[in-house]
Amino acid sequence: MGAVAEARSRASGAGSGVWILGEVVVFRSSPILACAAVVAACFHPFVVLSEEPSPQRKLGPGYDAYCTGVPRWLPRLRRRQPAITS
Repeated sequence: MGAVAEARSRASGAGSGVWILGEVVVFRSSPILACAAVVAACFHPFVVLSEEPSPQRKLGPGYDAYCTGVPRWLPRLRRRQPAITS
């Protein structure tokens, strides 16, 4: 499944957040850190209320299972164990 198996909403909020946090590190700026917090506070409800309902309606229980197994924003720090089928 590639990148979408590690975090669900990487393209929208996570990419912008990483960019802004990079600026915080480079410029050592508290105002930019505050901006990053505002961006995160805006992206989260947008994704939850606007982006996620559409695939849930289209895909139903399969998408619910996917959401249960894959974090929304931050990728896993360890690899998942493959499912054992017998």
